[in-house]
Amino acid sequence: MQELAFLNKGLIIRIENKNDERKEQFCYGGGIIQYVKYINKNKNCLFNEPIYIHGEKNGVDIEIAIQYTDGYTENIFTFVNNINTHEGGTHLSGFKAGITRVINDYGKRNVWTDRPSTQCSFILLSDHSLDRIWHLQWRSHS
Repeated sequence: MQELAFLNKGLIIRIENKNDERKEQFCYGGGIIQYVKYINKNKNCLFNEPIYIHGEKNGVDIEIAIQYTDGYTENIFTFVNNINTHEGGTHLSGFKAGITRVINDYGKRNVWTDRPSTQCSFILLSDHSLDRIWHLQWRSHS
């Protein structure tokens, strides 16, 4: 229930046990930004606020929260219609391909312009949480 509350910003979920009168309530106004902070609360984050991307195209809504940590383990949480897609899927592979392309293109234009062959490592945290080192290589074809 807590996960659903994170995924649905502002939704209030109340659980009440009538037998022993225990009550619990979940509501997170920060949505997936707050979820990423919750997941990383005991990690050494490289910056305080997660990067947040939200967009809609052709009726498809997407949210991404990214936070860098100093860890090397991968934590990926992907969801479609509030259902955890543990094995990823085309949305995850597309995101990884897209972020790799953007970083490589940026490096080609701004970082590696004076070097014919460069290797670089990036640490990324995304789609609710992704700590991963990706080794990207760009070679000049001149």
